[in-house]
Amino acid sequence: MGVVDVIIIVFILVFAFKGTINGFITEAISVLGIILAILCSYMLYDPLFKVMKAVGFGDNGASIAAYILGFLIVYVIVIILGNLIHRTLQIIHLGWVNKVLGFSFGILKGAFIASVILWIIVSVLPNKVKFVQDIKGAQSAQAVMKVLPYCYDRLNAVSNIDKFNPFK
Repeated sequence: MGVVDVIIIVFILVFAFKGTINGFITEAISVLGIILAILCSYMLYDPLFKVMKAVGFGDNGASIAAYILGFLIVYVIVIILGNLIHRTLQIIHLGWVNKVLGFSFGILKGAFIASVILWIIVSVLPNKVKFVQDIKGAQSAQAVMKVLPYCYDRLNAVSNIDKFNPFK
């Protein structure tokens, strides 16, 4: 086992530990909250832009403020709902399920982030660089780097859009 393998395994274990501590609900809600906030800030843009203009912002300021405000409103609501669900699970003594699922979600989240980082490194740096060669030779890197192409293929399947997978 090489240095790259150790780094990847420790990286993923940190996410697994964080997932165990925070629990599945908190971890999943944080990811879901960001995704929903981005989508909803786009949908809320027009009405919030009008409000920001009425308050006295210029066009650029109103545009930026509308996106930020839309993002924050949705993200805070999702986080509050997540905290309520988290507390409910603790009250009905299902906190251990939350922790076990949090561990699993942490591993998946860590593997996905590691996959993105590794793909960026391998894509940007020349093949001659020793670190790139080490990544390509590491067993854990080869396994983790399969996560991003898999996710891309699943998105294509779910959306019924057949786009070229650049990660294969």
